[in-house]
Amino acid sequence: MHLVKSVGVGRFLNWASVDAKGTARGLLLFWDNRVLENLEVESGGYSISVRFRNCIDGFSWIFSGVYGPVIEERRNASRLTAVMRRFSEVIGELGLRDIPLAGGPFTWIGGLNSQAASRLDRFLISDQWEDHFSAITQSTLPCLISDHSPIVLEAGGFSSGKSPFRFENMWLKIDGFKDLIRSWWNGYSVEGYSSHCIAEKLKALRRT
Repeated sequence: MHLVKSVGVGRFLNWASVDAKGTARGLLLFWDNRVLENLEVESGGYSISVRFRNCIDGFSWIFSGVYGPVIEERRNASRLTAVMRRFSEVIGELGLRDIPLAGGPFTWIGGLNSQAASRLDRFLISDQWEDHFSAITQSTLPCLISDHSPIVLEAGGFSSGKSPFRFENMWLKIDGFKDLIRSWWNGYSVEGYSSHCIAEKLKALRRT
């Protein structure tokens, strides 16, 4: 509780947590009640989820913190297991994706002479969440009291509602349409993780 109070938002602070279990670290989530209204909290052995509503515009969304397996970005670390692969599949099924991490590809460095490294920490966002917020960035912070680099997700503000994209089947009957789409797709250059690149290309294609 002392750590939570050190954030300094006083009586506006609210929080939820999951205790450490064995070698698994605990989870701590706190927020400012002036910004977010807590609608529901659900916790498990290795996860915590909170359904929020933005105080300023009423937008409802869910934040889930999971102490889960590593899914990619590993150097001299153990091989991927079936659990890791299944976790990656679930992320894809939920339509969540990573965004580029500023500050380096790894959030943990250890092992003998610091030869092993992994991306143990990440924020995953949905397209709906990204459509609602603007200027979203994910970056690392300096390691101070842990061998993990803390990460921070920042959003510059709220985006106005976007009109849905509607695909017309008749477009497929137009001569040269598929070739035109293919040339547009190959013409976009996006850097980052594969899920991020695909999502950004689809957005650019929709604007074309």
